[in-house]
Amino acid sequence: MSPLAQNIKYWRTSSLAAGLIVPVSARSVLYREAIVAHAAAHRLPSVYAYRSFVKAGGLLSYGPDLIDQYRGAAGYVDRILRGEKPADLPVQAPTKYELVINLKTAKTIGYRDWRPISCAGKSPLS
Repeated sequence: MSPLAQNIKYWRTSSLAAGLIVPVSARSVLYREAIVAHAAAHRLPSVYAYRSFVKAGGLLSYGPDLIDQYRGAAGYVDRILRGEKPADLPVQAPTKYELVINLKTAKTIGYRDWRPISCAGKSPLS
């Protein structure tokens, strides 16, 4: 069992936790499956930063659209190959975010009506 999964189990049993927000880190991505499994086992509504957590069975993610980020990175590579100095390129924050909801997980943990939210999003996972 991963250290993060052990912490989730501890938080759930030792406090009145009503939900879980998983921060962005290499460790949380590495232990994604275990974190999602423990959150589901304890019926703990959880919010993640990346779509991959929701695809693994997590409830909800809200974060930058990584595909859009990769497209922007390709533009930077193009500019560098054309001779611009990397130090002269501006730092850009994400401009496109996505909300992804796993409707199966929502039903499993007891949430029934996500229509107002899922209609606003472009890709709920059912």
